[in-house]
Amino acid sequence: MRAELRLPTFAMAQAIAEEWNRQTEKINVSDMPSMALACTALDRIAPNREEMEATLLSYGGNDLLCYWAEGPASLLERQRKEWQPILDWAAGDLGVELTVSVGVIHQPQPKEALQKISEILSALDDFRLAALSSIAAATNSLLVGLAMLKGRLGPDEAFSTAELDSLYQQEFWGADAEAERNRKALLKELQDIKNFIECI
Repeated sequence: MRAELRLPTFAMAQAIAEEWNRQTEKINVSDMPSMALACTALDRIAPNREEMEATLLSYGGNDLLCYWAEGPASLLERQRKEWQPILDWAAGDLGVELTVSVGVIHQPQPKEALQKISEILSALDDFRLAALSSIAAATNSLLVGLAMLKGRLGPDEAFSTAELDSLYQQEFWGADAEAERNRKALLKELQDIKNFIECI
């Protein structure tokens, strides 16, 4: 969008320079994740803060971790083991106490929790908001994004948390080739975003 590529740290500038140095005759944008996230921050986040924060707030209102399965018991136990600690962390460390329900029918979240999320989002700079937006979109969970942003989850943990249901199904029905490709792409994306966060 012709904005100046002004970056917050030298580490990020180095990372982006390395991505450019890897390019040859044809520029492969998919091989430039830090450049893409920086451009998101400058081109999409900066001029549209209110809109982007509203979009992210909607993820919090429909967070994946708030919709548990009706069964079987083994899946519910796995959700309790992997999702509940993140919900507890969000309530304790962030002051965001979201309501959990069973099934996929939308349940509104408490106004107090949404207000706290709004305050958290407003306090983030454009680059962190770009990272959080990418994680939330990839995992359907704002909580997973905040946990990664604040170092509570690493990329592997964020991946297993977001993919819990599908990984559970895979144990029973086997792996689907396309689903496997999508999972590998998701894991790489989360790893790339973590690297970007570390550069901020």
